[in-house]
Amino acid sequence: MANIYPNPVPKSRLSPVIYARLERPEGAHFIGGSGLYWPYVSIEAFVNQAAPELFDLPALKQLDALGLREEFDRRITPFQIPETFANKPVFKRL
Repeated sequence: MANIYPNPVPKSRLSPVIYARLERPEGAHFIGGSGLYWPYVSIEAFVNQAAPELFDLPALKQLDALGLREEFDRRITPFQIPETFANKPVFKRL
């Protein structure tokens, strides 16, 4: 896993936990202004584990809160951005 690097955006209090990749990952991602690949699944996993207050917010507001908005604004997006990166889990009683 030598090609995984921590988020280079130092402004965010959350940023050291989200990971970007140097090589193209499988699945949906965006290529940030820094040239790093940001898998949507990595952002979703971080929100689920460390920032539940961001559940159900629009994707751009989640990126703002994570300190990734500037990186995203200078991006190439080969995949459509989701409505939200992470929804609040719904537990159904069977």
